[in-house]
Amino acid sequence: MPTLLELCEAQAQKEGCTVSELKVLTLDSRVSSPTVAGLETCTALEELSLNKCGIKSLVGFPMLPVLKVLRLSDNLIADGLGALADAELQNLQELDLSGNKIANLDELEPLAAIASLASLDLYQCPVTQLEGYAKKVFGIMENLSFLDGLDSEGQEREFEGGDDDDDDEEDEEEEEGGSDEESEEEGPAAPAGGFQGDEGDSEDGSEQDSEDEGVQVLQTAGNQLSDEDDSDDEPVELGTEMLLQAPTAEESDDGSFDEDGEDDEDVDEEDDEEDAEAEAGPSKRRKVEEEEAGTDEEEDDDE
Repeated sequence: MPTLLELCEAQAQKEGCTVSELKVLTLDSRVSSPTVAGLETCTALEELSLNKCGIKSLVGFPMLPVLKVLRLSDNLIADGLGALADAELQNLQELDLSGNKIANLDELEPLAAIASLASLDLYQCPVTQLEGYAKKVFGIMENLSFLDGLDSEGQEREFEGGDDDDDDEEDEEEEEGGSDEESEEEGPAAPAGGFQGDEGDSEDGSEQDSEDEGVQVLQTAGNQLSDEDDSDDEPVELGTEMLLQAPTAEESDDGSFDEDGEDDEDVDEEDDEEDAEAEAGPSKRRKVEEEEAGTDEEEDDDE
């Protein structure tokens, strides 16, 4: 496995600079070294990350005067934090020691000498299980602003360029989305001389107009037929003159009517009598007349 210096040189070559000009070096899990040695020439480093590198001791830590961020999480460091103070890390602002074996508050006292240190992370270190741990650490390191991402009052840390920038980006996206939606709703502006669409649009419009006219004609015809049907159903009102001129009819026993008001049965009986007289001959007719005359005389005598 390559050494820290060899990896540092490879990183500098990749970025097209010298080791002394390298500002950021991230070697997480890429090296296994019990100490941090061989980085003395990296004097321009501002950020150094050596997470999961098997580091056990910080003795001989290189002097990195402009170093601002140091990440040493998930290693095997239990003590010897004074080496960081000896390295004169006067610009160190953030130190991540989470996941190490630091168990005593006394081991943290050398860090108080780094006046620039504002954020310390000891998450999952045994020392965090001590009663009143946070309050005691803030008491040891008076310049410390955040411990495990919280301030002395338990409020979460707001990272610079984090939430505010995200909010600004979201606002910009919403504004852009809103303007796009407004443009779609408004649609293209019609020309001053009236809207002139494409030839295809005109043809489609004429076809649609023809279909609409056809539908309208069918609807009109249907309405006329409906009106005629309604007129046929309405009763015809006859004038008074027509009613007076109409012949009256009387209903017979069997429900039939005769225009003169005479019953059909009476007419049939008279016809039968006339036929019988015709068959009887003159003698029979004379006898009938005499009977009728006698009947008339009796009526006169009675009167």
